[in-house]
Amino acid sequence: MPSLARHRYEFRSIVGWVFCMGLCAVAAPAHADFLLGADLDTALPVKSPAGNGGGFAVRLGYHVHVPFAALTSELGFTYDGFSGGDGDDQATVYRGLAGLRLGIGEIFRIGGFAHVGLAHLESDPGAAEREHTGFSYDLGVLLEFTAVPFLNIGAHAAYNQSTHPDGEPFQWTTIGGHVDFIL
Repeated sequence: MPSLARHRYEFRSIVGWVFCMGLCAVAAPAHADFLLGADLDTALPVKSPAGNGGGFAVRLGYHVHVPFAALTSELGFTYDGFSGGDGDDQATVYRGLAGLRLGIGEIFRIGGFAHVGLAHLESDPGAAEREHTGFSYDLGVLLEFTAVPFLNIGAHAAYNQSTHPDGEPFQWTTIGGHVDFIL
C-alpha cells in the first residue's frame, strides 16, 4: 500500500501544479494596445561647436504588455535644434526612426530603447552645402510611472548619432520627459 499512497501524493502534486499554472495564465493575460507618445528634450551636442538646444519627438507604436514587462515597437519623428555655440555654428536635425522600447516593472518601469532611421542635418540653415541626409540611431534609458492604465509618464536620456559626409558623425545627448497614451 505504500506505493499507492505515494502515487496519490504524486498525482495530487501534478494536479496542483497544473491548476496553479492555469490560474497564472488566466489571471494576468498579455494584451496589446496602440501607443501615442510625445517627448520634450534638452539637446546637448557632443564634440561639436554647436551650442545646447532643445527638441521634441512624436511616436506611434504597438504596445504589448505582459505581467512585469512591456515591449513597444514604434515609429517616430524627432526634431532637435542647437543654438550657435562658437560663432554661428547652428545645427538642426530632423529624424524619422523605427525601434523598440522594453520596460520592466508595473507601477514604476525601468527600461531601455533603441531606434534606427534617417536624419536630415542642417549645419547652417540656408547653406545647401552644409545639409546632409544619412543614417541615424539612438540608444537610451527610461524610467516611467505607469499606475494609470492608459497613461505612462516618464523621464529618459539618450545618446544620438547621425552620419555626416565629412566623416565625423554629428553626436548629441538628449535628456527629457515623455508621456505615452495607451489607446
